[in-house]
Amino acid sequence: MSAQSLGIIGVGTMGEALIKGIQSSNLSKQYKIMGSTRSAASAQAISEKFGIECVIDNSILVKRADILVLAVKPHQAQGVLGEIAPYLKKNIGLAFLPPQFANIGQEIKIDVRGRHVGAKVVPTPFYKRAK
Repeated sequence: MSAQSLGIIGVGTMGEALIKGIQSSNLSKQYKIMGSTRSAASAQAISEKFGIECVIDNSILVKRADILVLAVKPHQAQGVLGEIAPYLKKNIGLAFLPPQFANIGQEIKIDVRGRHVGAKVVPTPFYKRAK
């Protein structure tokens, strides 16, 4: 079985911790890690530090990765999801829930521009590219 490509959007402190953890574990053979960051200088530094491809355009990462991990600060998530959603060809939503409402499979109502819409808590990764 060939390695799946794992795209980490936001290779900052959280993203680097994920890469280190995966590369130092048995998972390193299962995944070809790629990343994205905001500047060309940090993308080059990440590439050299971890030996991975790192880009500054999230759409490139979305198009190439089989699995995506969003490793950005909560206040950045909405903007990043808005940027990548057109390339996923799926509607996506992100919500931060209190623990008592975060059970996998739990049905919840969310407010989408003033309209209450049904949703379900799903496990991660919430998006996997169809083969």
